[in-house]
Amino acid sequence: MDRPGKDKAAYARVRRESGKFREFITERLGWKLIINERVIKVEKVPSMASPSMGITEFQTALDYILLCAVLVFLEDQGENGQFLLTELVENVEIQVREVYPVDWTRFADRKALVRVLKYLENKGMLLAYEKQGGDFGSNEGGQVLYENTGLSRYFATTFGRSMEECRTSEDFEANPWTDLDTDRGALRTHRVYRNLVTRPAIYWTEATDPDAIYLKNQRSSITAQITGHLGGTLHIHRNAAAVMLDDGEAWG
Repeated sequence: MDRPGKDKAAYARVRRESGKFREFITERLGWKLIINERVIKVEKVPSMASPSMGITEFQTALDYILLCAVLVFLEDQGENGQFLLTELVENVEIQVREVYPVDWTRFADRKALVRVLKYLENKGMLLAYEKQGGDFGSNEGGQVLYENTGLSRYFATTFGRSMEECRTSEDFEANPWTDLDTDRGALRTHRVYRNLVTRPAIYWTEATDPDAIYLKNQRSSITAQITGHLGGTLHIHRNAAAVMLDDGEAWG
């Protein structure tokens, strides 16, 4: 996610050149491309979840729980709205009570929230101003004045359906909201391209695998798309396919 305030030159260049890669992102990968005066973002939804796709700064499941709670809190603050850390802490505690009863006297719980807040700061979604009483991670009485930049509204991905029935990553991968055949048409195209750009390699065990057949039949077209937009080369073998960069490392 890039934004004008961070690097105006890069933002202007990407926005100016967006026509060259928009079709590849939206038609081949099936991803949403957001470009406006505030932000440029590609909603990179993988076709299959992987542990490597997590937020590297996070260490526990609680980090992700608190992240969701803070994002909900920011939705109610409005752009450029200011609030104190104590307000956020109280709101988050109420939100996650039924999922995880946080106890701010526990060092591990406080550090989890600190990791989340630092991540949001690094991504430009929060601005921290006055700090008093030390770091919240070491002192639950620490106080900070924050400002909501408004960019948090672009962070979460929209799936176009209710997620209440989803309990595992497989529930998202199953595409239950569509009646289309997942092994044909646009859904298959999106899955194959997403796997090529988000995973080190694609593997199959049967020659009749629909993705393997698609890769082999569309090899020339896929190669042209991959080379033109990513600068890599498509390699297809008997039971695997991968995009290799110029230095020989797999894309992903």
